[in-house]
This record gives sequence, structure tokens and C-alpha cells, in this order.
Amino acid sequence: LRDAMSAWLLPPAVDVANRFRLDNVLQYAHRIGLNSLNQNTRYDLSLLERGGEVSVLDVAYAYSVLASMGEMRGIETEPVALNYRVRNPVAVLRIEDRNGKILFEHTPRSKKVLSAETAYLMTSVLQDVVRTGTATRLRIGRPVAAKTGTSSDMRDGWLVAYTPDIVAAFWAGHDKNDGTVPAGGRIGPAFLNPIMIAAHSGLPEREFARPAGISPAIAVCNKSGKRPGPHCPPENIVTDFF
Repeated sequence: LRDAMSAWLLPPAVDVANRFRLDNVLQYAHRIGLNSLNQNTRYDLSLLERGGEVSVLDVAYAYSVLASMGEMRGIETEPVALNYRVRNPVAVLRIEDRNGKILFEHTPRSKKVLSAETAYLMTSVLQDVVRTGTATRLRIGRPVAAKTGTSSDMRDGWLVAYTPDIVAAFWAGHDKNDGTVPAGGRIGPAFLNPIMIAAHSGLPEREFARPAGISPAIAVCNKSGKRPGPHCPPENIVTDFF
């Protein structure tokens, strides 16, 4: 699955969704923030190829849960339906008058909606998307995870990138849903590279923190998926987390 995500090979992702049932996958998507993915009765496994209509804000908010190791930050809200998100993103952090007096300041709060272990493993997989996969053109000089996306009709190109500090989501398309755009991994980095570099100016470089429940990197033979034995060629020995 790690290799498939990097190369955006659909069959393994479809197999996982089929095994665990698409309605369970959608519940997780709604829980971490994708409120706009709301046409459940119309969805089937082809959703993974065709894509569903979602807002850029929802996508950025959902990936922020991975960036914060399962914590959803924001203001409390009533879910729009069962199993949908219980917080909304915050647009205004502070208001001051012309003399610098603080009139309003947001108090950060969060709710755990995903285990830290799951968020870390997903982040580790998405770091490989940058190292060897479809987002290799994304280079911001610090640890970053990302996911590219392109709709089957080439009308939408996506790139979402995040560090432990900042999440950025990029979408390219046409307002009237006509015409085509380059793949997200090709067009997105040209926009997000300078934005992410500027946004992190002055921030210390940070690694994604590995939760206590996740093992250190363990050697695996990528032919068998098991610990390397005497017959595993050295070039097929990789590391993974569990």
C-alpha cells in the first residue's frame, strides 16, 4: 500500500476500501473534516478513480488532522449529520484596535478524532510520495508529507502538502468544469514550493513526532513483506514502521 500510494496505483486502494467497506471509509473521511463529501447514496468504489466534489478548505482541514497527529483543532460545532466533524476551522485568531488593545483572541482547543499511530503511519506513507512518488517536485527544505490527485477526466489537479506546522492545499481547474489541466503533481509544486517556503520562514525545522505506540524503523524484505531472510537480495531490503 505504501508503494501504491506513492505511485498512485488504484487497485490496492480499491482493495482496501472494498475489504473495509466504503461506508466505513466515508465515515473516517467525514470525521476528519470532509463535510462536502456528502452524496453518500451516489458513491461506490469508482469514487476512488472519479473523485468526489469537495472544497479546498475541507481538504486542507482534513489533512491538518494528520499533521497534528489525530487532533482536530478549531471551534466546536454541531455535526451536519451523524459521524461528521465536530469542529470547524478558525479564520480569525485575534482582533486588536488601533492602539494595540486586544479585543478578541482565539483560545486554541482540539479534539482527538484519529489515533496518533494511524496519523503517523499515514504521514510516513505520504512522506514517501514526496521522496519517490508523484510529488517529487515538491521541495521546501524540510520534512514534508503530500498527496497529489488528478480526476479521471483531467479536469481537476490537486496537491496537498503539510509539515508539523502548516498545511497548504492547491487545486487547479476550470470554473465551468470544462477543459483539462496538468496532473496535480506536475502543476502543484510550482505554486506550493514558494508559498510553503515563505510560510515557514523563521520556523525551526521539525520532524513528525513518532508516537510511543509505533516501532522504530524495522528492516523488511519488500518481496515478501516480512523480515529479511538469507534469500532476500540486499536491494530489496527496505525499512517501515509498525
